[in-house]
Amino acid sequence: MEKEEKNLRKDNIENINQNENSSIIDSNLLSEKIDILNKNIEDLNSDLLKKKILRSERIRLFRNRIEKDISNTHKFSLSNFISSLLPIIDNVERALHLFDKNDKNLTPIFCELENIFQSFLKFLEKFGIKVIDEFNVPFNPEMHQAMVTKPCNDNKKENYVISIMQKGYLINERLLRPALVVVSKFQP
Repeated sequence: MEKEEKNLRKDNIENINQNENSSIIDSNLLSEKIDILNKNIEDLNSDLLKKKILRSERIRLFRNRIEKDISNTHKFSLSNFISSLLPIIDNVERALHLFDKNDKNLTPIFCELENIFQSFLKFLEKFGIKVIDEFNVPFNPEMHQAMVTKPCNDNKKENYVISIMQKGYLINERLLRPALVVVSKFQP
């Protein structure tokens, strides 16, 4: 019996040693797994942060684009309406040029027509519309449409606006209608 007990103790001691070794190995393995999992968590957190930053940047860009679209809509919403008024304004102006200012019978009509024309101009100014009616300025194809070229004399420069056939208009610095102009051309 003593021998059996000794064998049993010996077996128990070996088992304990094996368990301790196994436990050390398991502990090392577990520690490695924990390190790997922690690294994975850090990577996932980093990816999540990058995605969050990217998403917030996309939202910011989208918001900016929408704000710009809304601003442009406010600025240029009257474009079609104003474009349809321009022929009326042109006709009133032409009528003013036809009047004989010396005729006393037509003076009240002329004054009223002049008031209407000035009211139109104030209306246009109120909504950010500017008139393109300058001459003796360099021809600008972005604002002028050349209808005729005339030879220039000594005191006129080449490629300058000599006269305006029809006024042009800008709405908030965007071309609404180009000015129809006569442009000087050098003739040797």
